[in-house]
Amino acid sequence: MFIKNKDHYDRVCKEGNYVSYEQCKEIAEKARKEKIKPYKISKDTWDIIRVAKNSMKADGKIKLPDAAIDRLIEKKVIGKKIPSYMKLPSHYDKGGFEK
Repeated sequence: MFIKNKDHYDRVCKEGNYVSYEQCKEIAEKARKEKIKPYKISKDTWDIIRVAKNSMKADGKIKLPDAAIDRLIEKKVIGKKIPSYMKLPSHYDKGGFEK
């Protein structure tokens, strides 16, 4: 894609939900000044991601084994009920967790 001018650049950033280069520089500078450490995912979280990825069906839904669900409940990652933020909006027809 060729960017023609500043207005075109701003429009492409807005339409694609991108952060502009100027905003990235400001965020990086703020992080350097405040010495913010990057978020690192724990080993348990990587294990959960790996199990979920390997358990995904062709339609995008995830069916976790009972042992994995018990482990997630034990670590308090999920409750016995699936929280509303983990459910997909009703207009999606695939993906999400199965009950």
